[in-house]
Amino acid sequence: MGNYNRPNKAKERIGEKRMMKCGLECAIIEYKDRDHITVQFETGEIVPRRSYTLFIKGEIHPRKISGSQNWQRKYVAANGKIIRKAAGRQ
Repeated sequence: MGNYNRPNKAKERIGEKRMMKCGLECAIIEYKDRDHITVQFETGEIVPRRSYTLFIKGEIHPRKISGSQNWQRKYVAANGKIIRKAAGRQ
């Protein structure tokens, strides 16, 4: 059986940061349950209604890449290194 004396996960997970596969870091700013979190990217963009599983896997993406970041995108390779590529036609 589970440990029901465990502290509230929401308090533990708010503020948790992780690098997403798109190359941007985001933090959890609201945690309702594992299927309903809201994150904020380092660009300031807020993305609601995502799952904690997607957050752990790094699979949450911003809706748009604004202004100065549009010319270059960052990707995180399997080895953890950040790869920068020009956006647009290849």
